[in-house]
Amino acid sequence: ATNRVEKVVEAHQGAITALCYSPDGSTIVTAGEDGNIKTWSQAGIQRGPPIAAVGKCIYTLVWGTESNDYSGDCVLYSCGHDAIVKPMNPAVKKQMLWKAHSGVVICADWSRMSNLIITGGEEGTYKVWDPYGRNLFTSKVVGVPTPVTSVKWSPDGEAFGVGSFNTLRVCDKTGWTQCRETTTTGSVMA
Repeated sequence: ATNRVEKVVEAHQGAITALCYSPDGSTIVTAGEDGNIKTWSQAGIQRGPPIAAVGKCIYTLVWGTESNDYSGDCVLYSCGHDAIVKPMNPAVKKQMLWKAHSGVVICADWSRMSNLIITGGEEGTYKVWDPYGRNLFTSKVVGVPTPVTSVKWSPDGEAFGVGSFNTLRVCDKTGWTQCRETTTTGSVMA
């Protein structure tokens, strides 16, 4: 490794807020403060126009699961209170949008194994969804609400972690807390 910069690309106006790879590693998808979602080759070449242009900051971006209903890959992203599933091939299936939280959706993840989605909100709840945007579980807010700052599925899709201010939870795929740990580290960001 030479630590040499091979290429610099002007990707977005403002910060890049999220980035994910396709499961096969051939495509990089970026989201930004400018409200655009763009696809790139590994060589840093943009693949066509933005796949989404929403006009305001995109907070989360995850690669969706392949399923017969989508006839291929899709991305899940959030903008404000909404979660959006955007097929990579819009000619096959339309995008879906639903109001996910009463506050801004701060984090999300999609399990390729269980085909379930989790989102975390500014208002202090985490939610489990099916890929059609149907809510399967909503956590309760206890005491003073603190934003849910991170969510992540386990590789087998049977459990997920939830991070917030001074708290880490491990939940089963139905949303119920199996373990809760209090920390003194501040917000768990990833």
